[in-house]
Amino acid sequence: MIDRLVQSAAKGAVWLLSQIADDGMVEPRDRGIDTYYKVPRALAAAGNTAEATALLERVIHADMTPNGDFEPAHRGRFHHDFYIYPHCWLILAAQQLNVHQPIEPATDFVDSFPRHDILTASFAGLVMLGAQRIACARTDGQFLLELIDMQPAPDRRLHAAADERFDQPGYIVQRDTPGQRYYFPGIASAFLAQLHEATGEPAWLDAARWYWNFWFNCGGDVLQSVRSGKGALGSAYLHRITGENQYREAALRIADYLQSLQAPNGQWHALDAAGDPAPSYTAEFVVWLHEIARCCGA
Repeated sequence: MIDRLVQSAAKGAVWLLSQIADDGMVEPRDRGIDTYYKVPRALAAAGNTAEATALLERVIHADMTPNGDFEPAHRGRFHHDFYIYPHCWLILAAQQLNVHQPIEPATDFVDSFPRHDILTASFAGLVMLGAQRIACARTDGQFLLELIDMQPAPDRRLHAAADERFDQPGYIVQRDTPGQRYYFPGIASAFLAQLHEATGEPAWLDAARWYWNFWFNCGGDVLQSVRSGKGALGSAYLHRITGENQYREAALRIADYLQSLQAPNGQWHALDAAGDPAPSYTAEFVVWLHEIARCCGA
């Protein structure tokens, strides 16, 4: 099973390489940052470090502003709602590739950006961990702890934002309804597990379990949803920490489902429900499959 995950991810990475044009940018160009922001991390995960570094440096040179922002012109709604999400993917790739100094302005930009929802806080927290800004990562973790206490009906739904979006339907995960944004509790469990590993502090592990339990007990499609990739990541990290088989089984079940969706040429769906271009979609699953294989291989 683990070898199959690695092979599937490698096949996805080969397809990603085929989407890089002669000038070093990823097709389709008309989608801007939405197309390419996950690709460097995927290529790095698959061992294509030279290609990943070249693409990352090309993106930094072409699209990063002096204050560390990345071009907003071509963003879809999702990437405006979660504005620093693309930044975080690029920074995490840079950290993996040891491209630290050129990406530092973007790290500072993320550090200064308000974090009032689960996705933003969790990805920013992962960036802060990678940058060794542990106090900042703890602040993100504290937000997720406080959000647990804010839940009015934690046995039925998860409110994923603490600002004016608190009661907006798009920021509420209904436990008994299929097709929810499962990535909210999923990524929270992944980040909090990493925060526990970095600090040894048990509160973060307890919180990671809380978010994981909410995610795992959601609607009947939670283990067969493209929105559960981040839940698989949280499962893999929790298995690595605890050795508990329930986490490994969940991670592998989702990995098996994601593999079943892969096209013969190595890519995943050309467009998902949110409108992500194929390189972005494919790159995310390449990363998750590698992480699941790394954490669940024993």
